[in-house]
Parts: sequence; structure tokens; C-alpha cells
Amino acid sequence: MNAVSVIAVCVAIGFGVWHFNLALQAILVFRSDESIFSWIAILTGPACTLPASLLSVFAKQAGGYWLVASGIFSFLIFAVGEHGAAENLLPFLSRISVPMTLIGALLIHLSKTRS
Repeated sequence: MNAVSVIAVCVAIGFGVWHFNLALQAILVFRSDESIFSWIAILTGPACTLPASLLSVFAKQAGGYWLVASGIFSFLIFAVGEHGAAENLLPFLSRISVPMTLIGALLIHLSKTRS
């Protein structure tokens, strides 16, 4: 594993820890009647970042694809769950989905380059 790969995996794990903290905070404040969309968005978004990042230590491509798929899927579920209210979409996109997708794309790219 070259230096760029090590840095990318470390950044991914750092985001994973931060996202896991965000996921725990969200889950702890969920009400008993919380929408299923909220649960799915949290469990497929920030709660997946750390496991996918840890997977990328051993399999960069698999971890990268997991991050990209989870980032896109969680945003789509979150957007559907918002029922047209757009004020929370940009924060979710900028704090959760975009970092997941970019880091995942970087890991996929690094897995395909032979250095």
C-alpha cells in the first residue's frame, strides 16, 4: 500500500469515526414514532461509513463501492423522507453524502491504479 492509499484510508476512517458519532447522536434522539426513512438514511449513511472504511484497509475497491453506494442511497432516502422540505437536504448532502461518495470514489480509483 503506497503513501497516498494509506492517507486515503486514514481519512476515510477519520470520517467514519465522525459519521459514527453523528449516527449515534441521531439515533439517541429519535422518537418512538420516528419515520422509517430517517432510520434507513442514518443506518445506510453515516452508520456505514466506519465499517466501509475499515473494510477498505483490506479491500479498497469493496470499501470504496460500499461508500459510494451508501452515500448516494442514504441521500435519496433522506430526500424522500423529507417530503419536499428542502432546508435539511444541503446539510445532509454536504456533511454525509458528498464526503462518503468522494472518499469512496478515491478508494476505487486507488484500487485500480497499480503503484
